[in-house]
Amino acid sequence: SRVVTAVVPEEILPEESEASFQAADGSKKRPALWSGRVDMDAACVALVPQEGPLPLPFAPFKVSVVVASMKNGDAVAAAEKITGKLEKADVDVLCDERDERAGVKFSDAELIGFPAVVVCGRDASEGKVELRLSGKGIELVTIDEVCSRIIEFLSA
Repeated sequence: SRVVTAVVPEEILPEESEASFQAADGSKKRPALWSGRVDMDAACVALVPQEGPLPLPFAPFKVSVVVASMKNGDAVAAAEKITGKLEKADVDVLCDERDERAGVKFSDAELIGFPAVVVCGRDASEGKVELRLSGKGIELVTIDEVCSRIIEFLSA
């Protein structure tokens, strides 16, 4: 739990205070401080959906770049290029270059709840990758346009 400070009813504020603010109803109120403990971990967990990607503010990384097969040199090169561009744009990105089956990597990306997933697979040799954006489905895009599409999605 973490210590937080919040505004509480004016009756608690000592009479000698001269500070005031206008409430939403137009009345004049005096601010007061409250200090206590709130379990922020529990509050954050309560805000996270049971299924699907995490809301952007809660996602540990905004983008997962998945290399479907480490044996595909074009896919590895595409993943490195995309990850580098996103890092330069100050996007929180995690590149999954583990030597695992593609299904394991997809399951992990879904379990973690990345809002955006880029899959670098066999289409990388043709200059294309699979882009999965939360709530927008799956589409095939060029390697050159994927970063701008992700940045546009994250800033919306």
